[in-house]
Amino acid sequence: MKTWLLLILFCSQMASQGQIFYITPAGDTVQKSNGPSQSRGFKLIEPEIGDLKQYFGEGSFAIIGDTLQLKLNRETYPLNNNKFIVFYYKINGKQYSKKVAFDKQKLLIQKSKLIENPADSVNRDGIKNLYVYQFERSTKKAILITRVNLTFHSKEKIAKEFTLVQQYAKKESIPVDDMKKYLHTYFTDLYGETDEAALNRNITEFLSK
Repeated sequence: MKTWLLLILFCSQMASQGQIFYITPAGDTVQKSNGPSQSRGFKLIEPEIGDLKQYFGEGSFAIIGDTLQLKLNRETYPLNNNKFIVFYYKINGKQYSKKVAFDKQKLLIQKSKLIENPADSVNRDGIKNLYVYQFERSTKKAILITRVNLTFHSKEKIAKEFTLVQQYAKKESIPVDDMKKYLHTYFTDLYGETDEAALNRNITEFLSK
């Protein structure tokens, strides 16, 4: 049992006060939340993105599964043979600069394209210091958008974690709608920013089983 799972046994009365405590997988950091997020609706379809810096943030960004598709605003981020998005990063001291695949205006972030060498498989910390650039081939102009720590998490792993949180929530007789918020808060508190629609779809799918 991972150290962070102790959160399920940690002072259950704190839930009644609207507080949840999380222990990271490393067991060395405790984060406190003020309870389920009330600031965002439970969106399942994400609108097109007009600000990648705001979307990714500047801390950690987590992806559930091996692929994430983002619909970008055509005026802000046109995707074609001349203008596209580039990821710059290092793994085990080796430098990479990769054009991110796209399909029309959908950006395709794929683990297999970023981590090509099996020996460089993503560890708990994922890809640290991944720089996101908007690049124009004709002028060789690169505009830095943001820098993030990118991580990938299998759906199976997240489902197991959600199961433990759900078991705790059921003991506290938390309604289904609030359960969604608890799972949402759990994930974002532990792993950082993520794609809202993708996370919400995973939560909805998990609770429907």
